Amino acid sequence: MSDLTLSGRISLKIKMLRKSLGLSQDEFGALCGFSRNKAQRLEKGGQGILVSDLVDIASAAKIEVADFFDKDTDQEILSLIAKYKKLPQEEKDRIWSIINLYDLKQESKEKGAGSSGLSDPFSSPFKHRGSTDS
Repeated sequence: MSDLTLSGRISLKIKMLRKSLGLSQDEFGALCGFSRNKAQRLEKGGQGILVSDLVDIASAAKIEVADFFDKDTDQEILSLIAKYKKLPQEEKDRIWSIINLYDLKQESKEKGAGSSGLSDPFSSPFKHRGSTDS
């Protein structure tokens, strides 16, 4: 599995997770809060996987986001996750504001809408879409 790109490894782990739960793509998508098409796209790894998608999947499957990463090849990411967990909640909220802004821009690009339409994106109190505080 280490010959794959990071995105490819995560996509494969998403597929393995879904199968280990004994769920169809429809059921898995519903569990995680997205459509079957999005679940299928995440498994294929064609487009970038958003951090919020990993949080939603991990929350729904009751696993840690770190479980999507390989201890041998993704050491830097795992180190960042460990540092994040030690931050005060206020700092975590700021990080999620930035991540959600990025996710909104990515989703907007995927839909071909250009910009997100927000004149001052930092004036809105974004919350991450996942409900876990890992």
